[in-house]
Amino acid sequence: SAGGAAGASAGGAAAAGEGPYLPSSDVMGFIEQTDDAVYVDNGHFVTIDRSGMRAYSFDGAEASYAVTKVSREFADAYKGDYAHYTLKEISEQPDTIARAGTGGGEGAAAEAAALLRACRDGGRSVYVTGSGTSYNAALVARHVLSKRAGLRAEPVMSSEMPHWPEPVPAGSVLLALSQSGESADVIEAAEAARRAGASVVSIVNLTASSLAQESSVVVGMNCGPEIGVAATKSFTSQLAVIHGLADEIAGGGGGGRAGGPGRFDAAAAAAAISGVLSDHARIRELAARLKDVSDIYVLGRGVHYPIAAEAALKIKELTYIHAEGMAGGELKHGPLALIDSSVYVIVINPGDSTFDDMVTGAREIRARGARIIGVSDSDSDVYDHWVRIPRMADESLYPVVEIIPLQLLAYYLALERDTDPDHPRNLAKSVTVK
Repeated sequence: SAGGAAGASAGGAAAAGEGPYLPSSDVMGFIEQTDDAVYVDNGHFVTIDRSGMRAYSFDGAEASYAVTKVSREFADAYKGDYAHYTLKEISEQPDTIARAGTGGGEGAAAEAAALLRACRDGGRSVYVTGSGTSYNAALVARHVLSKRAGLRAEPVMSSEMPHWPEPVPAGSVLLALSQSGESADVIEAAEAARRAGASVVSIVNLTASSLAQESSVVVGMNCGPEIGVAATKSFTSQLAVIHGLADEIAGGGGGGRAGGPGRFDAAAAAAAISGVLSDHARIRELAARLKDVSDIYVLGRGVHYPIAAEAALKIKELTYIHAEGMAGGELKHGPLALIDSSVYVIVINPGDSTFDDMVTGAREIRARGARIIGVSDSDSDVYDHWVRIPRMADESLYPVVEIIPLQLLAYYLALERDTDPDHPRNLAKSVTVK
């Protein structure tokens, strides 16, 4: 077994012969039966029989293991008064933003930043990998690490890394992003990077996961269990950790962009998210209007493009509507042929350097009959519907905030279309096989 967990009955260690034993790839598979877990080390396997559970290395030597209490860590793995886990997890983000990066042990963020800073100062690239939502976070990382820390980062889809033109060079760093730490593609990328002589820094929610065991340094998201299949709070926690690492890199050794943004203000981000979450009425009204559409396009420029991609992914996952995220200027390079009066286009358009170009593009789209939903801190006559977000003094906070109303839109649109937002069809929380 590579990674994974096994549950033991409360009241005794697994080796004592107490049972039942519940093998699972994730502790959430047995959390309602027991709060005792054994995390199996990479390169080990277990046997379970009437005499109990034993662990061995692949050379046949018996190995020790520890029984871990997970009740405190997973105490919030219940819906409470929320109708769905997805809504609960969206609503937790003001708190999870504040905790992001504190779950990997003391000094983990500083150690990770030192490895990344050494790459920058040595003229080496950093590779950032993830799948699905985590890949969208990797796209944000490229912007954040460059702007805030002067570090060149190359995002690569984990599933594409085996086909990348060249392996990750020795002495470089692979920054691996995963909520579960059990995604097969991400683990394979980390294993390949280590074999090539690179260091692996993982940003992961489950710090006992297989990815964590493959990593040189583990920075924990510490956002608590995420039960909904569609990632929400783990995405914003990844963004907060990336910002924190960028600040550590810039602050610990200079080399950040002169005159660049100040340190990431998690409290300001949390307050802005709370403001968005305080009123769902406008989002619910918009979801009712959209429930019968067949196509939604989501546009963003610069660092907002990955947020457009993530918003489209949430809509696809939860509602089964065809949604496509793309760079703001690309619609007119072909996809504009698809635009007519049946189409809605969401433009992510905060009042930063991308604002004027996005408004110009939105006018071209509206002239073709599409209806425009503006996600912005200021209204415009080009919007048919305005989703208001708070104005941020630090422009780098916008991506963390602007995804929130779009997560809510996907959730309420799922309810309008009578789909289960917690368990989208054909999908699993962790893709543990290729």
